Amino acid sequence: RHVVDMTGLRGRWEVLREKPFVVCDTGHNSHGLKYVFTQLQTLHRERNKEGRSVLRIVFGMLRDKDVDEVVGLLPDNAVYYITQPSSMRAMPAAELAEKIKKEGRVVHCLGQVSPAMGAALKDAGENDIIFIGGSNYIVGKIIETL
Repeated sequence: RHVVDMTGLRGRWEVLREKPFVVCDTGHNSHGLKYVFTQLQTLHRERNKEGRSVLRIVFGMLRDKDVDEVVGLLPDNAVYYITQPSSMRAMPAAELAEKIKKEGRVVHCLGQVSPAMGAALKDAGENDIIFIGGSNYIVGKIIETL
């Protein structure tokens, strides 16, 4: 809960903005993301008690992570903005987007990080939640640009 304040480590459940609520986390495998998605769903339920809120997820992964397992953990009730990390090991955004679409989720494939984040912000209402994650590269790029 207080890792950023205590250690200076950036990107661990770091709140970047309040309206819309923007949070990022550097969890990048099924074990870390399972916990993050549980936190995210709890936050989303709480915000929905106060009014309508849409969960928006800016997401990309490296190919060498447990991608299929992570895709199975992704929240059903979210809109996805798929991008890809700036790394030779990146899973292509189109390939990841297709895997997520097969799970019946709403997906926008934007390729690069900045356009994906821009689209999520443009689409978001002030009560929405935007989560950024899946890769340290993606979280780092968002922190750098915001």
